[in-house]
Amino acid sequence: MLDRLKRSIDNNTPSLQLTNFENKGYYVQSIFTANYFQAMQFCHYHGMRLLSITSKKENDFIEGKIRKMNLEGHHWTSGTILPSPDPWIWMYTGNSMIYTHWDIGEPSLSVGNSSEECLEVRIIRGGLWWNDLNCLGLLNFICDTPLRSNGYRYNNSI
Repeated sequence: MLDRLKRSIDNNTPSLQLTNFENKGYYVQSIFTANYFQAMQFCHYHGMRLLSITSKKENDFIEGKIRKMNLEGHHWTSGTILPSPDPWIWMYTGNSMIYTHWDIGEPSLSVGNSSEECLEVRIIRGGLWWNDLNCLGLLNFICDTPLRSNGYRYNNSI
């Protein structure tokens, strides 16, 4: 019964065009905007997760992908300090951030009365820089998924 249900879900889950880099596939959502939680839900529905950036090489790749698509706006990642104020983690892995690329003065954690507990990436000053932002802001977003050594997605990547 569970096997039949899994096949049904696999066959009915829409697939998205991914760009592969090293051991991950990436999808840059540019058709509509969403808050952090909606973006997370969209990625999960498609068998992926919000982006986690673990190296300068990956950060540079993401920058190049955004520039190539002429999408120099703001994009959600899975970075957050929820539910506690420290440390910054990648939501889907639960791992603390080892590599970071914060913009000058970031993370600031708040602007006025608005708390900033989620991580966006944005292209400014010639690079892809990180900024904390209120999780309810509406942005484009990037999903990623682990790949097998042959370049194909795992069926149960979450």
